[in-house]
Amino acid sequence: MRKTIFLLACSLLVTAIPVRAELLQVDLSIFGMDCMTCAHVVDVALKKVAGVAAVEVSLNKGLATVKLKPENTVAVPQLWQLLHEKGYTPKTTAVTVRGELVEVQGHLQLKVSGTKDTLPLVADARNGAAYGEAQKRLGQTVVMQGVMVPGKDLRAAVPLQVNQVK
Repeated sequence: MRKTIFLLACSLLVTAIPVRAELLQVDLSIFGMDCMTCAHVVDVALKKVAGVAAVEVSLNKGLATVKLKPENTVAVPQLWQLLHEKGYTPKTTAVTVRGELVEVQGHLQLKVSGTKDTLPLVADARNGAAYGEAQKRLGQTVVMQGVMVPGKDLRAAVPLQVNQVK
């Protein structure tokens, strides 16, 4: 009887734990990738990152689309740094990420538990309604799409400009 109650309590506890958050897809704009060899170098390097499920590189668009495995611990600055180390310059990055919307010191953020990251959120000038929707869903786990733009320090925290909240 005690074993049954213990198992029941454990199953209730597990279902109460929020879904793990993680990056789902990252579309990296890359400056300096201008030949087939460059595209191959980017493809091979990104595929070696733990947690990456698939990579598609478009030389014509200067874009690498990275699809990630569930419960990955990949962070966008990690991918930017990798590209920089290979001799390329990361630019605007479109991100699809799952996480919990939290408020830290009065600012809306997305807690990405698998990476220990908390992404600061800002409104996209072209779609302020998406940020408003995020504010209404505080405390909930959501899938969010947005854009991140790397600064000079590729490891520094960069806000996610919110485009869509699901």
